[in-house]
Amino acid sequence: MSAPSPRSVFSSIVKLLGPIIIVPAIGGGASYFSFAPYNLWPLGVVGIALLFGGLGLLVAMRRRHFYWCAAGAGFVWALALYLPLFQWIQTFVEEPPWIALCIILALFVLAITVPVVHFMRLWGVFSVRTAAASALWWTAVEAVRARFPFGGFSWGTPAYGQSTSPLVSAAPWGSASAVTFLVVMWAYTLVIGAAAALFLAYAAVCRRDDRGHTGIFSWYSWPRPPKVFRSAVGVLLIVLTMTSGSFIYDFSQRTHAEPTSTRRIAFVQGDVSTSGLTFNAIRMEVLENHAQATFRLADAVRLGKQPQPDIVVWPENSADIDPLGNPDANALITSAARAIRAPILVGAVLGRKSHNPELNAILLWTSDGYQGIRHVKRHIQPFGEYLPLRGLVEKISPYAVWAGNFQAGRGNGIIPVDGSRAGVATCFEIIFGDSGRRAIHHGADWLAVPTNNATFGYSHETYQQLGISQFRARELHRWVVVAATSGASAFISPEGAIMDETSLYEQDFAVRTVSLYQTRTAATCIQPWLDGVLCVLAVLVCGGSIIARRKRKITL
Repeated sequence: MSAPSPRSVFSSIVKLLGPIIIVPAIGGGASYFSFAPYNLWPLGVVGIALLFGGLGLLVAMRRRHFYWCAAGAGFVWALALYLPLFQWIQTFVEEPPWIALCIILALFVLAITVPVVHFMRLWGVFSVRTAAASALWWTAVEAVRARFPFGGFSWGTPAYGQSTSPLVSAAPWGSASAVTFLVVMWAYTLVIGAAAALFLAYAAVCRRDDRGHTGIFSWYSWPRPPKVFRSAVGVLLIVLTMTSGSFIYDFSQRTHAEPTSTRRIAFVQGDVSTSGLTFNAIRMEVLENHAQATFRLADAVRLGKQPQPDIVVWPENSADIDPLGNPDANALITSAARAIRAPILVGAVLGRKSHNPELNAILLWTSDGYQGIRHVKRHIQPFGEYLPLRGLVEKISPYAVWAGNFQAGRGNGIIPVDGSRAGVATCFEIIFGDSGRRAIHHGADWLAVPTNNATFGYSHETYQQLGISQFRARELHRWVVVAATSGASAFISPEGAIMDETSLYEQDFAVRTVSLYQTRTAATCIQPWLDGVLCVLAVLVCGGSIIARRKRKITL
């Protein structure tokens, strides 16, 4: 057997570079710009379409090692998305943990692309069944990623890149899973539509060889054009039906939602003097900043420059020392509540003197002091607020000493305040859909998101989190009040409009009248079951496709 010529080897490498590296890298990079602060949401669809296009080219080449090539394409796409998306992590713990997280998340994308190529080989690249199965499987993998490992990490899911998109209208009935399914279906529709357009263009090109292909078309084996057109129409009908149904439900739900009351709420952004892990190095400095900003707000109210708030929201960690174990911190918060003449939701770390292990808590504080009502963060951040596998990690990473020893809360996320019921999702909790839904089930009529983003400096982390809060406002039809130590703080309406957004690392505050709602969207009722059903269906489809593969010859 003769060895392949250098020319044939070079040709093979060139043909594989496109679908495995170039196209997925462009697709992952495009998907990155769908997230805040860019919010170029169409690129979220285009980025996934490019990944599918690259996988389709791999199948069309009819080469061996399909699945290894698909894994490589998925890995490239994932790194092109996650490395820039999570660049803010390196400001927290430098490069090694940042790269490690991106590689772990890339493994989930590998778990998507390999089955997708299998579907393409079994049912054809340009098939309605392939499109639906791919969207179903992608959505199921994202549902698993939101829960596993260490409680899950859904940051970067396609749905959160659609906070300003018309597709977010699916959130009120199906949360992130429904939006992700629609994004992936539209991406596959774009692939089939682009293929149909290419066939139309190719039909006008004179055929120059015996097989009827010219140029790059001779590299691949393509299905007959009529099949592509039929699939394009079929997939388009499905996504248009689902999208229009989402529009109708969302419009109806927003039209019939009636506020039960209103409250005038203020957020306070006290700022910090330094960013990073040492933002609270000087005792009580962060607390004094937030108290000072509250005194300024009280002065503005007395002068008639600001309306009197009914409720004030301080950020997570705004009390940088335990106010229940330190009388001076306790007295300062009480004096701030007296000055503003309103209850304050105070973010504090309870530990050492008053509680061990530590708790990340939001406390209800009035002019009479702490009222004994609190929300303890339920979803605590792995490798940040607690350290999984602590004994092992401490031996291999110098950053392990920075990890906390927090205990997760068990409450319902509700703080009753001034006749309203505030649903609280502290910082990292907002990426978990169950945080908001649990609060809604217990009567929350508005949502507070106290957060501390000072650790991440002038990065995009705070804007990405703000975009997720925007998604939750649309999903749950509630006003959301985001209070951040160093910005960006904002009010978000149930329609997803961001108001009174603050700048980073500036002391600021804002007061706004918000409507209280008791409306429950369909997502609050069916979403916990929806993910389970989707995962079961995805496993059944994938298992059935494996059985079908053994019974029939696979063709494109």
